[in-house]
Amino acid sequence: MFDNLPENLFLEILSRLPVKHLLRLKVVCKSWRSRISNPNFVNNKHVAITATNPDNDSFIIHNLNNDQLYVINVNFLDRAITLEIPVPADNDSINIVGSCNGLLCVAHTCNRQKLPKKLYLWNPATRKVKHIHKYSIAINRKSKVYRVSLGFGFDRSSGDYKVVRIVTYMYPIEINHSTETFLYYMDENKYSFKHRVEVYSLNRNSWKEIGVEFKFMLVRSPCPVIVNGLLYWIVDQDRDTSFKHVLLSFNVESENFSTVSLPDDVSWQRVFEYKESVATPCTDKYIGHIDIWTLDDDNCWIKKLIIRSSVIRSSYDLDGCLKTGEFVGRIFSNEVVLYDSVNDVVKHTQLRMDKLRTYNFSESLVNLN
Repeated sequence: MFDNLPENLFLEILSRLPVKHLLRLKVVCKSWRSRISNPNFVNNKHVAITATNPDNDSFIIHNLNNDQLYVINVNFLDRAITLEIPVPADNDSINIVGSCNGLLCVAHTCNRQKLPKKLYLWNPATRKVKHIHKYSIAINRKSKVYRVSLGFGFDRSSGDYKVVRIVTYMYPIEINHSTETFLYYMDENKYSFKHRVEVYSLNRNSWKEIGVEFKFMLVRSPCPVIVNGLLYWIVDQDRDTSFKHVLLSFNVESENFSTVSLPDDVSWQRVFEYKESVATPCTDKYIGHIDIWTLDDDNCWIKKLIIRSSVIRSSYDLDGCLKTGEFVGRIFSNEVVLYDSVNDVVKHTQLRMDKLRTYNFSESLVNLN
């Protein structure tokens, strides 16, 4: 019956089906498998429709105390599904670098050295894993590496998924680095920092080092946020001999960096996506409200929203924002809730934890081969 349908109509029907149904249909016949596996269908048609379907709006909660992952559909907040990490963590910590089009980038971090040991891409829907090896910038015992910062995003122009890796080296300030470029001094701790950057391409399955043209000291964000093809980290930068936090952005397509100042009254070192813009919360404990600032196309900050909920004035730790515009946070006895600022409604989940991170998530068929 379906074979008699016009190709465009057939693909339109397929694109509206859940991932679990498409996985079953792939085994019906070779022609169906070929259509469903086609990168153009997966990346352009199915991902786009899935992202706009409110029935697919889900998010992942990462409990930082025990590294447990939960996926929750916004329409069924009382049903938290446990996600099993596909690679044994042993005694390492789990870091979700980012979530994009149904893929998670995961790093296993050594608790002693605080440096990523294992790095892989994971599609929870298809249960496929792609291990990432052979860095261009190697780290050994002699390397004076202080920190490794990671980011993960999608390049729409090439249909490529990329991982950016910032390696920060630390040296005693007494060492002469006159021949080094992009060096920055931290007088308080008598250390200087130098950075090297490389980018992994899933299409090429390889790393390449890129030149950097920024000066900053340390990346503060544990993981960046991606908004409209730009990755954002909060970093330390010196201005007029006083340290300030600024946003370091990385364009996944052009692979270029730039910096953006933060609002002067930012009190939380946190950024997230809010209605397709990068946003940061500003809070005043004495007044008892939260201001949400967003970055416009001219890199100017605009106060977009003022949250004055009585619940927030009591106790609220804002962690992030979902595609629905609802905020995720914790209240009272560490209960994880969603806050609808439009209707001033708090929605409860069954989860309780005191340290968490939140990621938007929608199932997809994106292939990791």
